[in-house]
Amino acid sequence: ATFKQFIKIKLFFMPSLEVIQQGIYISSLIIGFIILMPLLSEIELITFWAILAMIVRIPFTLYKYKLIKKDIKLELELKSILNYLIVSIVVFGSIFVIYQEYLVYTETIFVFLPNLLVYVIISVSGYLTITYFTDSKTKELFNSIISEIKKK
Repeated sequence: ATFKQFIKIKLFFMPSLEVIQQGIYISSLIIGFIILMPLLSEIELITFWAILAMIVRIPFTLYKYKLIKKDIKLELELKSILNYLIVSIVVFGSIFVIYQEYLVYTETIFVFLPNLLVYVIISVSGYLTITYFTDSKTKELFNSIISEIKKK
């Protein structure tokens, strides 16, 4: 079998597509950094990095979705997706506002990390609690996990 035949096999096509995407991303990142390093601050370079990662990822994700949609019938439950989105925006947005106001940034990681972990635990707990009460599938998952733990 030739290389072109291997590329056409679906088992090799998706990983090949991933390699192509990573190649485009890394080469664009290198070229962008070479051009922009003297012009931008560190935070602007990090923002460029994030935007570039998103710009490269989105077209490949849409293309993969289109390919997968041909072979597999995907049913996205928009109600559940919107529920998770709204809950995450409310919980993590409010925690972001709170920790911007009250979190003390220190230079030592051993002082800063425990303080940050409190906010992380609160936000994850809040998210899980709200999704437990607003989504039946999450409630079913939690109850299944709790019943399995009780069995042992």
